[in-house]
Amino acid sequence: MIAYFVHHQRKNADTVYLPERGCFMAVDKAVMERFIAVKPDFANWTGQACAVVEPKEFGTVVATRDDREDVCIVHQDLWRERMLAHLGSPMDRSTSET
Repeated sequence: MIAYFVHHQRKNADTVYLPERGCFMAVDKAVMERFIAVKPDFANWTGQACAVVEPKEFGTVVATRDDREDVCIVHQDLWRERMLAHLGSPMDRSTSET
């Protein structure tokens, strides 16, 4: 099952869209962590119901993910920016955990 990580620039909002499930969810730290997890298991994700549309209806497709494959990054710089926005800098985490 494929999932799309989409960024809407004007709204400065991110969405994960699952067309096979007919739903989407706003991205926060927990959703981002689930999207990049080793086994995201998209079949069990729930979100806000929606019609099946083209992913670009939510904005710019930044990355895609099949639940059996790795994240496929479409826009590297935007992906890095969105990872930083949702998860923070890895340097911030390493200093706060020590």
